[in-house]
Amino acid sequence: MKYIGGFIFGLMLLFSTVGAVYQGYDWFDLRIRGLKAPAQVLTTSSSRMTHVGSGNSYTTTRRVAFVTADGTPVIHEFTDEFSGAVAGDKVSVFYNPANPREVIAGTFFGLGLFLALIVFALLSVLGIKIAWEE
Repeated sequence: MKYIGGFIFGLMLLFSTVGAVYQGYDWFDLRIRGLKAPAQVLTTSSSRMTHVGSGNSYTTTRRVAFVTADGTPVIHEFTDEFSGAVAGDKVSVFYNPANPREVIAGTFFGLGLFLALIVFALLSVLGIKIAWEE
């Protein structure tokens, strides 16, 4: 039984670590190397996904426009970012100056997801330890 538990917790550790590295790199890289730009929300749309869990789930898409440091206008679409923002609201984005299409929201959602994945990875290590002590 300890092999099965160790295998399951090992998979959890692998996926949460890969997810944390991916999410953390994206968030920290653009905040350090990227440029911050003010953006304006152009449109907001919501769509309903039925039969998710015990009911419905909603996802919101927002299109934002910003201008790069060299004056290039960019429109980018975010899914489930800038909670509560409506058309006309001002928000912040970070973009890669070498590739302005590489954009992240100027929120802390990505950092929260990174930290949650780190905690999940640590709990997986604890699960492996407990499984192998049996």
